[in-house]
Amino acid sequence: MVKDADIPTKIVTLGPAPVTKTATVYFLRGPIPLPWLERAASLPGKAYTLGTILWWFKGMNPTKPIKVTAKSLRGFSVSEDAYRDGLKRLEKAGLVSVTRKKGQRALIEIIVLEGEAVRPLKVASP
Repeated sequence: MVKDADIPTKIVTLGPAPVTKTATVYFLRGPIPLPWLERAASLPGKAYTLGTILWWFKGMNPTKPIKVTAKSLRGFSVSEDAYRDGLKRLEKAGLVSVTRKKGQRALIEIIVLEGEAVRPLKVASP
């Protein structure tokens, strides 16, 4: 019988496991108040589409003001002119507040009226 100490051994150090990338699927994070969407949908032009983009950004970072990127506008087929027009319409309708600084993208806050705020559902007790 062979003793364990007599068997030659080699210590092998393994590197980190390879990282595989998966396709990223973007989505809107809710809840989004339906009255807000209805008011945005009643506006002309690309205001509703812009509102959807704003909720998408808000879902990614709910605490920060929103800065809409040119890439996101292209992804939703919104031109710069339609963006500016839609933003003015959303602001006039009281759906967003906008802080503008010369030479920079606007900082946007979504306004949800108190009566439109989404409340957690109450679960009935058995």
